[in-house]
Amino acid sequence: MKNFLFFFFLYVSWTVNAFQLYDTIYHPMYNNVQLIELRVYSQNRPNKGFISVQKSEQVLEVIPKYILRNDKGEELVKYNDFDNSLSVRKLKPLETTNVVTHWLKTKNTSGYIGFDDSGFNIVYPVYSCKPSDNNTCVDMKIGLLDTFGTLVLPIQFEYVQWIDSVFITQQNNLFSLYSHDFKLLLKDYQYIEYINTNKNHILLKNHNQYGLVNRSGKNLLSMEYQEIRTSKYMHGYYEYLHEGLWGFADFNFSRILEPFSPSPNLFQRDGYFQYYDENKQWTVIDSTGRIYLKSPIEMYQVLTPNRFLVTKYVREEGYQRSICDASGTVISDKIYYDIWRVGSNTLIAGYDASIHDASDLKKSSKWILLDFNGNIKLNKIYKSLLPLDDNYIKAWDNKGKLSVIDGEGNDILGYEIEDVYKYSDHLFKIKKDGKHEFLDFANPIYLSKSYDNLMCVRENRIAVEKDKSWGFLDGNSLKEITPIAFDQVICYQDGLAGIKSNNKWKIIDEKGKSINNEYYTSVEILKNGLVKVTNQDRSGILSRNGMYTVPMVYDEMRFIASNNGKTYIGVKKNNKYGIINEKNELIYDFLFETCAELSVHASIPQNRQAGFYAFLSITKRNTIEYYYLNFDPSKSEMKIQSNYTRGFKIVTKNCSSNSTGKCMGVVNWEGKEIIPSNYTFIKDLRYNTFEVRTQKGCGLMDTLGRMLIAPVYLYMYELGSDSTLIQVGRHQGPWGLYNRSGRQIADTIYGGFEKPIGPLIPFYANFNFRVVDDSWIQDEKRIGFMDYSGRIVIDPLYDRYYLEDPKKDEITLFKGDERVTINSKGQVLKGELVKPSMEVNTPSMNQPQKKKRKKRKHRIKWL
Repeated sequence: MKNFLFFFFLYVSWTVNAFQLYDTIYHPMYNNVQLIELRVYSQNRPNKGFISVQKSEQVLEVIPKYILRNDKGEELVKYNDFDNSLSVRKLKPLETTNVVTHWLKTKNTSGYIGFDDSGFNIVYPVYSCKPSDNNTCVDMKIGLLDTFGTLVLPIQFEYVQWIDSVFITQQNNLFSLYSHDFKLLLKDYQYIEYINTNKNHILLKNHNQYGLVNRSGKNLLSMEYQEIRTSKYMHGYYEYLHEGLWGFADFNFSRILEPFSPSPNLFQRDGYFQYYDENKQWTVIDSTGRIYLKSPIEMYQVLTPNRFLVTKYVREEGYQRSICDASGTVISDKIYYDIWRVGSNTLIAGYDASIHDASDLKKSSKWILLDFNGNIKLNKIYKSLLPLDDNYIKAWDNKGKLSVIDGEGNDILGYEIEDVYKYSDHLFKIKKDGKHEFLDFANPIYLSKSYDNLMCVRENRIAVEKDKSWGFLDGNSLKEITPIAFDQVICYQDGLAGIKSNNKWKIIDEKGKSINNEYYTSVEILKNGLVKVTNQDRSGILSRNGMYTVPMVYDEMRFIASNNGKTYIGVKKNNKYGIINEKNELIYDFLFETCAELSVHASIPQNRQAGFYAFLSITKRNTIEYYYLNFDPSKSEMKIQSNYTRGFKIVTKNCSSNSTGKCMGVVNWEGKEIIPSNYTFIKDLRYNTFEVRTQKGCGLMDTLGRMLIAPVYLYMYELGSDSTLIQVGRHQGPWGLYNRSGRQIADTIYGGFEKPIGPLIPFYANFNFRVVDDSWIQDEKRIGFMDYSGRIVIDPLYDRYYLEDPKKDEITLFKGDERVTINSKGQVLKGELVKPSMEVNTPSMNQPQKKKRKKRKHRIKWL
């Protein structure tokens, strides 16, 4: 009997391992042919679809199998059926009456290759091979099959990779490039690599020569270079080698430098280039290769073709900077810690560097003005100098007073200021006596009034505040173009701005004049001279002439997108969403119940480069339809994904009970209200429950609208990865624990909880605060364990715990030098549990009973 049981369990174990577990996916019928997919049951994404595949990396036991049937259920062809298992597997019968005709066409597979269970057009790797004597696959070849059952790439490759909508294949050690719709673009190259996905650039190698093409196969760099690669030192450039010299091109190919440099380690310096050769010499050259400087010291700034600023770092002294000529000879008499160019013939130089603040960096404490030959221009030593621009310098004297000087040391203002900042070619802001003023250093007559604050300088307009009111200045004349009398302003954009008074907005032009006579509850300045306006729950679009390009007839505007001068607006009308343009022309009809720009929904695949947006509509309880809406309507496509909320949708409505004016609720897929729109925030559905928040706190409700946990808690978190447990915290700080059904496991008397270990939940005893010697102290954090009913299994007496090995079911508890090992049931495996003392205050121990006070009989006194 024992032998029989042994062999029985051995057989069962062998059977489980020998036969893989498959998910059967019936794809929709297309052209009277159906693809049936037997997908290996796995949570690992690479086993669920195609990104790249190579024959040496395949494990035959974990690849999906495919079978094609016609509309009569007859088998047409099988793929990946190496063990002939499809011939004996009983698949569900094909019921053609229940199969939806597949009407999509292949357009662009870049966003959803291999990650889609809904049966829409993706591609899968299929294989062929020659079995050997030991039942292994030899001479494996790879192809691609799409959802329609079409072999889009023949089964003849050793390697197939998809990247950014193109396919790179390898056959007989030669590489080819296919487009997103499987058209052959390039064939039989030594090597093909996607070198730059942001710019769609592909590196080619053939006959030991390299070139660059874009994704469509268009030539960018001809096949004539010994090497092409991304430049290591010149950011945003490629470097390429030809006959011993290196050339450079930026990623947009707007600047191309023909091969001129003997070194690829090139730096850009003030319109020149510099490299460090094998002789440890720094060489400065121009784009023709002409040499301007050879020096053992690094050049960091070009003054003239015969004057350079050079630097070297000495560990004991720090930076040593000086001036040298084209021969590399240092021409300045003194070595400085700092030298920087200002203007056409002025240098600021610092010396006596030391650490004199908390930054722990050396800083020069003495500064002077020099010319380009190193001669001192002014016999005055400053505490600090900082360039404002090529003409003016912020100067602090030895007493710390700030002034503005030019390159010759002349004081521009003639008085002390607190700060100065440059906004444009002619406009400077100074701070004096706590107030802000604007002026033009070249024309001192242009001086503004003093203001308390400012918000923005944009389009030659300045938003300023005085006595808690706002307005605008002209950036040229520095005159006020509006009264400084408004509660709030919106900065200028494309010649328009907003002003608010008495909770109503108006739109003004660049002269400060209203573009129309209407007031609005909210405004948003858009691009191209358009303004989104809202009034009495209706939204529209204004042009700069004050006329409506989109009338105020829409209930909502969800997104506004612009591309190539065209504007796309998601709008709501009669509880349905559609898309219009800036002329109120209908682009997509009002068919959908929700609308969002794709970046709002991270679960939907995105292709931001193509400018896709989406409408969503729950059509079934378990699926969501959404549309890829391209700026080119001919590329728009409908998709389907699983609905993880199972048909429940969080909605937002206007309300007065919330400070934001918006409240949230939940409706089901039929539009029936499940949770009323009375909540300030609702978290997405998990385990048939929603976390809800009111002004008073957080709570939990189910999909029947029942309140499971009253919204009285300040905090509510899912406990670790086990989201069936919820940790709640009160305003005073202690924590409690609930499950998703709303049953309280532990009251809010604990210091916190951690991720469960089997049936045990680690918790911390509540902290006891008290005053000792006029200061607050608290008890040390102590750890214990409780079960899911809230019963304390291990008292909170330990400093820490360590999970030795989850497979061994061992937990080690530490208290000082003592340790004990338990299992997940709380049973002791090694050592002894610490015995609780009466001094330790924990919820599990017997507390000293308080004496009951006798009730005193009250006598009635007559007054």
